[in-house]
Amino acid sequence: MFILLKHALLGLLIFLAPAPLYQTYQGSAKGVVVENNTKILSLNILGFPKGQTDRENRPHFLDPVKGANSRISKIYNTIKAEQPDILLLQEVHDEGNQIDEHIINGLSDQFSTFYTHTLRGQKVLGSGLLVATRYKNTSFEMVPFTSDGGADRKYVHKGFGIISVRDNNDKLVMRVVNTHMQSGPTDSLETTFDGCTMTYGQIRNNQMQQVITTLNQLDAQEKASVNNLSYGF
Repeated sequence: MFILLKHALLGLLIFLAPAPLYQTYQGSAKGVVVENNTKILSLNILGFPKGQTDRENRPHFLDPVKGANSRISKIYNTIKAEQPDILLLQEVHDEGNQIDEHIINGLSDQFSTFYTHTLRGQKVLGSGLLVATRYKNTSFEMVPFTSDGGADRKYVHKGFGIISVRDNNDKLVMRVVNTHMQSGPTDSLETTFDGCTMTYGQIRNNQMQQVITTLNQLDAQEKASVNNLSYGF
């Protein structure tokens, strides 16, 4: 991946350098210590680039819909009503439209830290993942998928993000994964990045196995105190 940098004196310079694995932004909310109960909210916001929504003749994520509020304002209202401790968003795609910037600014008073992998402003897309948290003492890592195909392989740098949460004694409490696996009909065939032919279902299975293997490896290094979650809907 290539980054273009402008130098004030020397004009336009081109540097060959890898894109950052992820970006970190600070919200205005004060970070809190993890407690006994954690509320996690996961949403696929369908935040596609403007060029794609125009081609498909549907409203862009930031545009008003038939005189009503934009979808982003409705999502803000849902998030603020639910007040999650950890927010997981998928399909926060950018391509220069800065959807993630709108989200961070709009929810800054709700969360202390935001982690994104959108490759803001570049012509290729990141994984479209955004993680926000109220907790302090957190860290994040982004792991690229080793198996993908189709448009995902050509235009989207998909993977999974892992947020780790620690208490005030630096004890690991939990790891939470945010991801959007390969899209496409389960039985349709596609060519992966290494030239293999697989169904979309097989690619998704490989991606899930990679997530599980990575978590098991991390767990072997340091076990989180929360291993089983009770899901409430």
